[in-house]
Amino acid sequence: MPVEILPLGLNDPVATVAASVPASPQNLHFLARMMKDVMSSSGIVQAMQEKEKKAQAAKLDAAVTSGDIDAEAADKARRILGFA
Repeated sequence: MPVEILPLGLNDPVATVAASVPASPQNLHFLARMMKDVMSSSGIVQAMQEKEKKAQAAKLDAAVTSGDIDAEAADKARRILGFA
């Protein structure tokens, strides 16, 4: 069975579908919905949100360490942002 080598950047299923489907508004809507469904079902969105929270927490810690803000302000920011 021959193996098809796709051009660079088309080695994932979503890009393969995007490259093989003509660009019409209906097809683009279908593709966007499919990508949203794949992302939500595989937990990608949750992982991205957790990564962003960790990055924001690290920035707050760095700001406290460097003296840009005090610890009380950082704690308040954590509570406001929802990762206290």
